[in-house]
Amino acid sequence: MRTVRTTPVPKLWLATTGLLLAACATAPPGQKDLLAFLTDGKTTRAEVVQRLGQPPPGTPAFESGRVVFYRVTEGEIGYSLRPGAMSQYTHSLVLVFDRQDLLEQHALVKVR
Repeated sequence: MRTVRTTPVPKLWLATTGLLLAACATAPPGQKDLLAFLTDGKTTRAEVVQRLGQPPPGTPAFESGRVVFYRVTEGEIGYSLRPGAMSQYTHSLVLVFDRQDLLEQHALVKVR
């Protein structure tokens, strides 16, 4: 039977890798056309959910779900959806739907 020696991974390497992964997670590059499909009077709620998914749990909704919010982060080349704490996103996408679930109006609001 052959004995294989393993060398422990240096702690500095692990810490560096962890920091790099965290940096990637906090600064997504984004998607240039992520929100380009949104057209007032044409886009349906079903299209929004298909492309963006359901708003994350804990995200506020008003007027019996007619006003919906998504957390968005602006990256290097566009926007990406960003579930998580308020400090982790840069914009709030506000969508207002009519009673037939058609997008009435939308706005991308910068979070301070």
